[in-house]
Amino acid sequence: MSAISITLLNHASYIWRSGDTTFLFDPWYEGTCFRGGWGLRYDNPEAFDQARDCTHLWISHFHGDHLHLPTLRRIAAQSPNMQVLANVSANFDMRPALEKAGFKKIQALFERRTVSMAPGITLTRYPATGIDNMLVLRAGGLTTLNLNDCNLPRQALINLVKKIGPIDVLLLNFNHAYKLLDPIAPDVMKEALKKRFLTILDAVRPKNVIPFASMHYYRAPASQNQNASMLSSVDLANLDKRVLPLGFGDEAIFNPGQETVIRKKIPALVERSFDEKIHTEPASWEELMAAANQFCTLLKKNFFGITFWLPPLKIRVTDHQRTIRFDATKGIRESTDNSHHIAAHSQALMEWFAKPFGTDAFFVGADFEIIGKDTNPLKKLILAGDLIDNGLSLKHLALMVLTLKGLPFLWNRREEITALLINRQFAVGNRT
Repeated sequence: MSAISITLLNHASYIWRSGDTTFLFDPWYEGTCFRGGWGLRYDNPEAFDQARDCTHLWISHFHGDHLHLPTLRRIAAQSPNMQVLANVSANFDMRPALEKAGFKKIQALFERRTVSMAPGITLTRYPATGIDNMLVLRAGGLTTLNLNDCNLPRQALINLVKKIGPIDVLLLNFNHAYKLLDPIAPDVMKEALKKRFLTILDAVRPKNVIPFASMHYYRAPASQNQNASMLSSVDLANLDKRVLPLGFGDEAIFNPGQETVIRKKIPALVERSFDEKIHTEPASWEELMAAANQFCTLLKKNFFGITFWLPPLKIRVTDHQRTIRFDATKGIRESTDNSHHIAAHSQALMEWFAKPFGTDAFFVGADFEIIGKDTNPLKKLILAGDLIDNGLSLKHLALMVLTLKGLPFLWNRREEITALLINRQFAVGNRT
């Protein structure tokens, strides 16, 4: 049985090796993502060179810190023969995005189908919720589970692991990754994150754990205070002896029945200084109102006009010092009311209302301020927008049913759906 090795490169990206087969995961090595809302905590100038000779690439999902087009374009240019595995589901297809990045050798990877990649090496993709995915890699008698950003109920994880079998190496994220809508002290948030992390470990019961996919910082001025409530991988090392606190450039080597070997990068990378997002392209009031109306029309189309469950959201546009009353049922208008739910720059709002995956980028990029105590209108509007972004609106679901794609979609998420129905609990531990 041959050894496997895992080398962390940056954020959610690492290289998995077994013999001559090398998988590259979710590369984001430069610049920002979520329209400038996130930056990388570390610069790893060697990452592109380390990725150059990988034989395969897998991107877990569409979020910009995983599918980072500027990074992917550089990798496609330097490694034209890299085999790319593109997730395809009833609600999305990653092949067009990867073709846009410049990759030529693209193979569709469907849900819950085991694929042989080389003698003795197989992989299986398991979907979660809308666009998230986990990957099981087996080689040399060892099983690696890349859980990534999948947020599943505890019982769903337990049931999935029963199907997968014992996990030798678990890789998972450990920080919050979006705007925190309710006030919470940094220390309280850190404890909630630790509790969630341990809950996942209790459900999966892996032999080794590598925390990753959480090395970002918030650049938007309204959300930079959230950086104080984020954990480091060192914080987790004291929680459980199975945790391997790898830094970027470090390598862990696993041999069945032997002690894990860790090779540290020397010198270790140093955390970079945080910069701030600056808005450079303000929108006119007329452009902004037109985009808001366009988004309102999109909501009505995707939910067949059933928008009564979306309360009006009052948005203070900071650069115009004017207020939008976003009412999906009665329409968009300017408000003279002095009470507001949120405040944001016109550029951030244009990116929300008018661009693909706008709601996701707005929420995760965290480029807005919470003003009012009532966050319910914002939460519901974000939910509606996310359902559209994830291909799960009423319109999308109806099309799935009519085209007979709906049943496989639900069946492939059976552990998650069953746990939701039985426990009425969406997330692992406290949702963060």
